[in-house]
Amino acid sequence: MRGTRLTLLSLVVLAALACSGGGGPTVSTRSEPDAIAVTVATAVVAPMPTRVSLVGGLVAARQVMVAADANGVIVETRVERGQSVKRGDPLVVVDTRSGRYSADASSAQSAAQRAQAEVADKECQRAESLFAQGVISAAQIERSRAACEAQRAVSAAASASASAASAVSRAVVRAPFDGTVGERLVELGAFVGSASPVASVYTRGPLRVRVAVPEVEIGKVMVGSSVVVALSEAGGAGRSVTGRVVLVSGALREQTRDLVVEAELDAEDDVLWPGMFVRVDLEVGELPVVVLPTEAIRKEGTLARVFLVREGRAFETVVRLGTEQGQQVGVLAGVEAGDQVVLQPPDSIRDGQRVSIGSGG
Repeated sequence: MRGTRLTLLSLVVLAALACSGGGGPTVSTRSEPDAIAVTVATAVVAPMPTRVSLVGGLVAARQVMVAADANGVIVETRVERGQSVKRGDPLVVVDTRSGRYSADASSAQSAAQRAQAEVADKECQRAESLFAQGVISAAQIERSRAACEAQRAVSAAASASASAASAVSRAVVRAPFDGTVGERLVELGAFVGSASPVASVYTRGPLRVRVAVPEVEIGKVMVGSSVVVALSEAGGAGRSVTGRVVLVSGALREQTRDLVVEAELDAEDDVLWPGMFVRVDLEVGELPVVVLPTEAIRKEGTLARVFLVREGRAFETVVRLGTEQGQQVGVLAGVEAGDQVVLQPPDSIRDGQRVSIGSGG
């Protein structure tokens, strides 16, 4: 009876094993993704420009605050902001009739001085005649001649003053060069003096950027040094404009111990305007650094990353970038000379993934 029960139990176990499909536990395996084909380049050491980052201001190649040349009331305004002007075009007209009393006084004074000069000339002629006859001494004739010269000079000055006063009875303030009106600073009826600014005029075209270079960085700044002006803060969506230094001040400013430098930008840009503050990278020398092709860099916001290839796998690493020149970029940290980096890393690549290497630079 007991033997019968064991036999039945054995049959049940065997049947269960048969239903489960085998005589042991099921093992699940997952294959690794296939290797991605990539092109690589080798990091090398090469000389690259070193730059110092500064904040500068954009200025026009020529800009000026145009001042009135006479005292009076503004009776006409001929321009508005943004208006293009040619050299000699009228900006405003000043009525100087309020100064006519002064002009009349100058004219009267000039007439009086001319009359005195005529009298002095006659006295000088008489003195010369008396000197020739031996009636007066040499000292007396010298005093007479000096008095005559002085009187002639006074008369000429008075005449010039009267001419100037009469000439500015209606003064026209004109544009000093071809350009664009930045701002008109006066309105009809305003009273202006001879030094009062009436409008700003600046040239359009390639702008200049003006920066103050700290004393410790001026050693290698010279005419021809390159600059890169970043446009991100000026609405340029991360773009940049290059330029060259055209002016270097002849001395440091004593108060701030810096050197004023101006660079002319290589091209116009519709997002740049005189008066803007921009970030400027100014070339101050050259140093050997690790260099990579720019196509190896993947940028995400402020971070820059590359994929290093080691033992058939790609490893993502963060790098600190230096100067970019052409299609090359200096790397200050994260990559060493001799490292292989993936060029144009595909979106599908992942850290630690197997790769197969094709031809590279």
